[in-house]
Amino acid sequence: MSALYGDDLAHVHASGYGALAEAAVVDVVPRLRAAGARTVIDVGCGAGVTTRALVEAGFSVLALEPSPALSALARAAAPGADVRCVSVYDADLPPCDAVLAIGEVLSYHPPDVDADARLRAVVLAASRALAAGGHLVFDVIVTGEPSLAARGWNAGPDWAVLVETREDGRELTRAIETFRTLDGVAYRRTREVHSVRTFDEPTIARWLGEAGFDVRVAGAYGSHPLATRRRAFFAVRSGAVFSGP
Repeated sequence: MSALYGDDLAHVHASGYGALAEAAVVDVVPRLRAAGARTVIDVGCGAGVTTRALVEAGFSVLALEPSPALSALARAAAPGADVRCVSVYDADLPPCDAVLAIGEVLSYHPPDVDADARLRAVVLAASRALAAGGHLVFDVIVTGEPSLAARGWNAGPDWAVLVETREDGRELTRAIETFRTLDGVAYRRTREVHSVRTFDEPTIARWLGEAGFDVRVAGAYGSHPLATRRRAFFAVRSGAVFSGP
């Protein structure tokens, strides 16, 4: 996963793709304050949009990000946070009051791994890290229709990006061509291919219930609607953890 979001795509992500994180934190911060939260783990923090907002709101923040390029951007954006270049799948979650994973970051999985097992493991790890009343908030891409196969592009002052998405069963493959100029004249071209999984919404809700969470599912963060087939899960730690398989 550390091979994703190299220098150029990380720059594009930071420059042109922060709207969801900005909207999500506006919705989530009041929830955390109302719950009396003080310590937050920001999973897949990206360029640090949510991390910075959480620090500015007064929370103690541990941010996890597997991309070295994005981790560096997050440290610059939120110097008051503890930003670690590590995947949540390789990290131990310490005791905390909230765990956030904003921007479908838990949907990224190599083709040869069991994505369901990985996501369920994160749910269980969050359950162990959170005390009663703790919050787990994340969004993923869910199965269903319409198809997400598409081609598109976007551009900023010093970059352009072209994306082709193919959908095969529960796997999305995104081929991303990035063009970035460092001198205003010549453009450097880079390519990344991302493997993204989709998940069954009722199954995730069941995992959360078994892990001791009360859960609400939404298609938006506050007034900001999520993209097609994205769902946000707002889970609050309550009961005992299911001990079955």
